[in-house]
Amino acid sequence: MKSEPLFLKIAFPTFLISLFFISVIYFQVMQERKNNQNFQINQVKHQVALLKYIVEDELNSVEQDLILLSNESVFTQYLAQSTESAQAAIELSWQNMLAAHSNIQQIRFIDRSGIEQIRVERHRLTQQIVTSDDKQNKLNRNYVQAGFELVDRDIMTSEFDLNKEFGVIERPLNPTIRFIKRFDKAGEQSGILVINYSSSALFDELDTLINHRVSILNSQGYYLQNNDVSKNWGWLLNRTDANLAKESPQLWQTISQLTDSTTHFDDNTVYGKIKLDTEKEKSEYPTLLYTYSLTDNITEASSINQTLIALIVISIVLFLGTMLAVYLSLKNLAIQRDIAATANQNAQRALEAKSTFLANMSHEIRTPLNGIMGFFQLLELESLNKKQHEFAQNGLKSTRLLSQIVNDILDYSKLEANKVTLQKSVFSLEMMINDIGSLMSSSLNEKRLELWLDIDQNMNMNMNILGDETRLRQVLINLVSNAIKFTDEGFVKIKLTQTALSDDHMTVKFEVSDSGIGINQEQQSRIFESFEQANMNTTKKYGGTGLGLNICQSILLLMGSSLAVSSEPMVGSTFWFELNFKKADSENLHLSNSTTQYVNEHLLKQQNILFYSENAIGKDIFDHICDNFKWQCLHASSTDQVLTILDESISNEDHPTINVVVVDKYEINDSTWDELRLIKQQITSDDGPLIYLMCTLSSDLSSELEDYQQVLIDGYFIKPITPSNFYEEIASQLLDKYDNQPAAGHIQYDFSQLHILLVEDNFINQEVARNMLENLHIKVSIVEDGQQAVETLTAQPHEFDIIFMDMQMPVMDGIAATKFIRHTLNLTDVPIIAMTANAMVSDQKTCRDAGMNDHLAKPFDLDMLTEIIIANLPNA
Repeated sequence: MKSEPLFLKIAFPTFLISLFFISVIYFQVMQERKNNQNFQINQVKHQVALLKYIVEDELNSVEQDLILLSNESVFTQYLAQSTESAQAAIELSWQNMLAAHSNIQQIRFIDRSGIEQIRVERHRLTQQIVTSDDKQNKLNRNYVQAGFELVDRDIMTSEFDLNKEFGVIERPLNPTIRFIKRFDKAGEQSGILVINYSSSALFDELDTLINHRVSILNSQGYYLQNNDVSKNWGWLLNRTDANLAKESPQLWQTISQLTDSTTHFDDNTVYGKIKLDTEKEKSEYPTLLYTYSLTDNITEASSINQTLIALIVISIVLFLGTMLAVYLSLKNLAIQRDIAATANQNAQRALEAKSTFLANMSHEIRTPLNGIMGFFQLLELESLNKKQHEFAQNGLKSTRLLSQIVNDILDYSKLEANKVTLQKSVFSLEMMINDIGSLMSSSLNEKRLELWLDIDQNMNMNMNILGDETRLRQVLINLVSNAIKFTDEGFVKIKLTQTALSDDHMTVKFEVSDSGIGINQEQQSRIFESFEQANMNTTKKYGGTGLGLNICQSILLLMGSSLAVSSEPMVGSTFWFELNFKKADSENLHLSNSTTQYVNEHLLKQQNILFYSENAIGKDIFDHICDNFKWQCLHASSTDQVLTILDESISNEDHPTINVVVVDKYEINDSTWDELRLIKQQITSDDGPLIYLMCTLSSDLSSELEDYQQVLIDGYFIKPITPSNFYEEIASQLLDKYDNQPAAGHIQYDFSQLHILLVEDNFINQEVARNMLENLHIKVSIVEDGQQAVETLTAQPHEFDIIFMDMQMPVMDGIAATKFIRHTLNLTDVPIIAMTANAMVSDQKTCRDAGMNDHLAKPFDLDMLTEIIIANLPNA
C-alpha cells in the first residue's frame, strides 16, 4: 500500500509532464499543418491570378484582331457587294493577319446558310498560309448557330474545345476557341466573321507556369488541363467519366453553384470560379473553374502518429527527448540549407546561361554590324555630293549608336546587379549635342516635327568637360527618341541651361520637351519601372519594351542625379535632370589662331540678323543664338514685313543694316521659292545680306538644288541648329575670301612600309578591313583561319609587322593559333591584335592570356583602326 502513494507521486507528475509535451507537440503539428495549408491556398490564389491574367490578355488581343478585321474597308465593301475583287482583297488582308499572328489558325466568313464563303487558314504541319476552296457547311456546329443568334455586330466567344475538320477531331489535338461577330444589316450580306484561335501555345504556357496540381475545368465540369492528361477533353474524346461531376458529385455541386470569383477551400480541396473579363461591353468569355487537392502536400497520418510516439518517449526520457529534438532541428536546418544551395546553383546556372546568350547574341550582331559600319566609313571616303555625304555620315552615326545599344544589352545584367561603372573621359558637350541633333533629325523620317536645340547663352560650349559621354548620350538619345515617337505634330526641344558655375565645376540642366500625347498623374508614378509604359494602348500603338526610362533612371542615379517628369495629357511632356561636370583643361578650337582672329574682326562686331518665321519657339531660340554673339535679331512674320525691313535697311541710314536673312519654313514648296525670289529681288547690291533657308526635313531639299534655287539662297540649315552651326556657316562665307588661311596642323603617319596579316574567315569583314588598311596605304595579306596563319608564319616568320586575329574561326581558332605562334614558332615580338566580335571583358582577358597584345572589338571605324595600329608600333 505504501508503494501506491509513491507510484501516484511519480506517475502523476510524469503524466502531467508527458501530457504537457504531447500537448505542445500536438498543437505544433496542427499549427504546422494549418500553416502548410494556408501556404498552399495562397499559392493557388497567386497561380489563379496569373492564369487569369495570361488568358485574359491573350483573348483580349484576339478580340481586338477580330474588331480590326471587321472594320477594314475591304471587308465592309465585301459586305456591301461581294465581288471577286473584294473577296481577293479580303483574302490578302487575312493572309497578312495569319502571317503576323502565329496562333490564329483560321479566319472565315460564313453566310446565313452556314456555308463558308471565305476561308483563309494555316496548315498545321507545314505552317503554310492558304486560301481554301474547300468550303464546308458549318450550320450544324453549335458555335455557328449561337453566332446567328447574336445581335448585329455583337461579339461572342465560344467555349474551349478541339478543332474539327469535316466532323473529325484534328490530330494532333488542337485546342481551339472561336471569336465570332455577326453582320446583319439591310442591304449587306448577312453572316458571321469567325477567328479560329489555336490555344495550344496558351495551354503549353499555362502548363509551364501553373502548378500541375491545379486542374482547369469548363462550365460542364470537364477537364481542360489536368495532371492526368488522359482526362483532358473527355466530352470530345468519348471519356465521359472524366468529369468532376461523376468523380466527386458533392464537390461539383458546390463548385457549380458558385456565383463569385473568390477562392474557396475545405480540408481537402481549394476550388473556385474564374470569370475572364473582356474589354468590350457586349462580349463575354467562357467561364473557367479550378480545383487543387490539399491532401497531396500534407504529412500522412502514419508519419504524424510515429512522431507522436517518439514525442511520448521524449516526454518520459527528457534528456534523450531533448537530444532527439536538437537532432530533428539540425536535420531540418540541413534540409533547408540543401534546398537553398540547390536554389543558388539553379540561379548560378541561369545567370551563366544568360551571360552565354548575351555573349553569343553580341557576337552574332557585331559581325554584320562591323560590315555595315565599315562600308559606311569607306563610302565617306568616296567623292560624294553634300547630301550624299550627310547620308553616309548619318548612316555611320546610326551604326555607332546600334553598337552602343549592343554594349548596353551586355551591360543590362550588370545594371540590374548595380555592377555598372562609369567610364569618365574628356569630351565636348557642344559636339555631343550637335551629333545628337543631327542623328535625331535624320530619325524623323517623314514626321514633320520642329526639332530645336535651345542652349543657354551663358554656357561656354567650347569648354571640354569630364564625364561619361557614352552614358549621357544614351540617356539623351533615349529621351529624344521617346519624344519623337510619342509626338505626331508640333515640336521636340532639347534645352541646356547652366544652373551653377565655379572655377572647377559646372552644373547643367538637361530638358527634353515635346508637344506629344502626354502622361497622366497615375502613369507618371510608374513609368520609370522596368517593362512599364503608360498603358496597353500605348504599347500596341508605339511598341517598345518599357525598359528605356528605367535604364535612364539607373544611369542617372549612378551619376548622382535622377530623372524627373512633368506632363499633361494631350499637351506634352518635359523630362529633365541635372548633372555636375568637372571642367577639363582644354577648349575646342574649331579654327586656327589666325583664322579665329580674322573671323573675330569681321564677325564678332555687331551683326544684324533678320529672322522670318511664324514659329514662336523658333523666334525665342534664334534670339538666344544671336545673343551668344551679341548680335541683334529682328523678326518678321510675313514676306511683306521682310521686304519692308530690307527696304528700310537700304534706304534709311538710321535703320540697322541687315547682314543675314534666315527664312524658317515648316514645309518647302513652290510658294517658298516665290517668296525667296521676292526677297532676292529686294537685294540689289553684291554686298547685300546673305539669305539662308531653314527647313524641318532634309527630304524637303533635293540632293542637288535647281540652278535658280541656288541663286536665290546662299545656304540652308536642317533643324536642329546650334549657335556654332550658325556661326561657322556664316564664317565660312568670309573664309572663302580669306586666301592666306593657314591649314590646320595635324600629325601624319606613314604606313606605306607596313605589311599586315589579316586572319579573318568572314568575307564581308575581310573586305571592310582590307579596304580600310589599303586606304592607309598598308600592304595586306589575308588568310581565312588560324591554321593558314600558322603555315604562312612558318614560311615567312619575319614578313609581317602586325597580325590582326579573329577569335572564332574554323579549322583552328584565333586563341589556339596565337598560342602556337608564341610558344611553338617562338614569334614573341610581332604584335597580335584581336579583331573580333567577342567584346566581353572575359573575352579580352582570354586574348591577353593567349599572348595577344591588344583587342579591337567589332564594329570598328577607321579612326579606331588607325589608333590601335599606332599604339602597337613603337616606332610609329
